[in-house]
Amino acid sequence: MTNDSQITDNRRFQPPSHAGARCVELFHERLLELFDAFYDRIEGVLLEAADKAESNGVHAGYVLATQAFRRRRRASRSAFHNALCEAMARPAAGEPTSDAAETRGDEERLALENLVSKASNRYRDTLPALTDRLARLLGDEALRPAANPVGPTAVCGALQAAIEPIGELDPPTRLVVYKLFDKQVMDRLGGLYSACLRIVAAETGRRTTNATAPTPTPRQPTTGAVAFAELQRALAHGRAPRQSGDGVATAEVVQILSGIQQTAPPGPAPASALRAQLGATLGRSLGEVDETTLDLVFLLFEHLLADNMLPDSIKVLIARLQIPILKVALLDKSFFDDPDHPARRLLNHMAQAAMGWTDDGDRSPEGLYGQLERIVERVIGDFGQDLGLFAELDSQLSAERALEDEPARIRERRVRRLAEERAEASTTAQIVAATIAARLRRYRQVPPAIRELIETGWAEVLATTHVLEGPDGSAWRAQVALVDRLLWSICPKDTQEERRELLRGVPSLLRHLRLGLADTLLDSRRIARWLRELQALQLAALRGEGPPVSPAETTPEPDDTPVAAPILVKAAPPPTGEPVRLAPGTWLALRRDDAEHVRLKVIWRAQDGTRHLFIDGKGRRTVELDRERLATLLAEGAAEVIGHEDEAIVERAITALMRSVQH
Repeated sequence: MTNDSQITDNRRFQPPSHAGARCVELFHERLLELFDAFYDRIEGVLLEAADKAESNGVHAGYVLATQAFRRRRRASRSAFHNALCEAMARPAAGEPTSDAAETRGDEERLALENLVSKASNRYRDTLPALTDRLARLLGDEALRPAANPVGPTAVCGALQAAIEPIGELDPPTRLVVYKLFDKQVMDRLGGLYSACLRIVAAETGRRTTNATAPTPTPRQPTTGAVAFAELQRALAHGRAPRQSGDGVATAEVVQILSGIQQTAPPGPAPASALRAQLGATLGRSLGEVDETTLDLVFLLFEHLLADNMLPDSIKVLIARLQIPILKVALLDKSFFDDPDHPARRLLNHMAQAAMGWTDDGDRSPEGLYGQLERIVERVIGDFGQDLGLFAELDSQLSAERALEDEPARIRERRVRRLAEERAEASTTAQIVAATIAARLRRYRQVPPAIRELIETGWAEVLATTHVLEGPDGSAWRAQVALVDRLLWSICPKDTQEERRELLRGVPSLLRHLRLGLADTLLDSRRIARWLRELQALQLAALRGEGPPVSPAETTPEPDDTPVAAPILVKAAPPPTGEPVRLAPGTWLALRRDDAEHVRLKVIWRAQDGTRHLFIDGKGRRTVELDRERLATLLAEGAAEVIGHEDEAIVERAITALMRSVQH
């Protein structure tokens, strides 16, 4: 049982500045939240590992560890908290850093060192600067990275302390715990480090608003662009005339916004709240042009965040750029005139990168979300008046995406080529349906759940294989043969030899079914129900019960070859209205059976427009929809056109803005 007296008194560490205290307080609060999230998942992860254990001893170790983590949660959390407080105290007190890992085995020490090394490399853009500024605040110019009180070494040391109350854990269990901690805690420190860096940078004077920087040279409007003056006139139409008098200088407004930029909470700032904050700080009104610019930027972000081109998670990131973009527009009115403006290019490229992103919960720095979050943090933390930062970040994003998107582009080209080569062949739906029907006809009766599994579930796997590899490959033959094995497995087994054969074949059959169905967009709960009913029928077959086999002869059917995990959605009655024809490059948000959305791009369309082939952003999953089904999905709201891959979101928003102020 945990005693409150065990918790280290935070007063042992008193940072010499308010900024240092806020940094420590923020780090403690957010890190404990991450630790709680880690603890919420540890029981399920250990039980899952126990299910996969290859020996009784390892299985028992996982189960005992699960019970220990459950019983000792409060003590473990207190130990984690105490270790953090001690790490904060050491730099000021000059205490040596403890190396508890030395008392452990080599395998565990290497695992911890790997956690620290990965995190140090992962956050190499922020940790050195944070260590440098903390050293100034703590009065320790020689502060080593390993002694940083909020660094990866301190966090992993706190993890070791948190494990101590649990008791002895065998090496496999410790490695599972470390792996989960890396995913749930270490992977998510980037935003926390960036927030701490902004706080201490303001105190040390390193982060300035660059007030002496030269005023950016306005860019010349590009032909065909919506000019700022035109937007200004449209917005002024119908407004009450302003009273004469000079407003606040633009430079002063930008300086105030820079202060707000460093402390603003995540999310878009409401126009009324920002106006009130500016008014209270400045004591007088803005100039007419600056006030119009403020209105236009707010309207611009309203339209940006209403655009379905952006996934909801990415909208939260883009919303944080509102104040920096307001500064850009105040400093350089060509932001609205020039589609090639560096800030606009960055926004457009961020949106285009996210257009095909399906939120899978990955928030690691290596993923797209982590890349965009890093850009947002850089803009918020570093942008004063130098527009070159936007060009630098845009080039960096373009280089990263070009490298990471190349495998998906290669896969996309391959799938498109295969689709074009088979465009004149019979449709996938007809071949799959005929193949399945021929096998079902062999049986006088097939239970409804098994018929649904084959016709709805396995048909998608067959369709994927047929679209990507054709009917002549070994994969198609294996998947068709699996249908035969499945149907045979639910027929009554009258002899001992048949029962032995069934028992030998069931594990392999179920494994291949799970692997194939897992790659479809079908609801996992629906798949689980099918497999439960299949296993119940197989048990009945062992007892000599089940649907009788038809004596009718059957003929072998064509074959097809599978690749990733595409889907052929069954055709619906043709809707009325104009036929749907989506151009290649168009992105679509498709709702799955479990109400989640997946984003897919048209990569091929039949010449007569009757079929569209889609692929996801990673090039791993393809979906084929016939024209009638696509029209039905769009009409029912189960699918939504997002836009074309070449579209620029800022141009879309400005066009929508112009329409809104003109009407």
